[in-house]
Amino acid sequence: MKVRVDIYEDEVEGDYGHVPGIIAICSKCNHRIEARGTGNASIRHAAAQFREDCPLDESNWYDAEEWVEGPF
Repeated sequence: MKVRVDIYEDEVEGDYGHVPGIIAICSKCNHRIEARGTGNASIRHAAAQFREDCPLDESNWYDAEEWVEGPF
């Protein structure tokens, strides 16, 4: 199943305090994942992390591509 991920920029916990990052929220269950950095790699990492951390134990495809900038 394809599930939308909403992305918000915010300060997240880093190794030495708070750093710029993103908060990804699953549109299906509102589970949150934080990732350091605000670039495309951070967005894709957070979306992929949902498959491992899903509290409903589902194997969905988490779509965050609307938040990714530019062609690759």
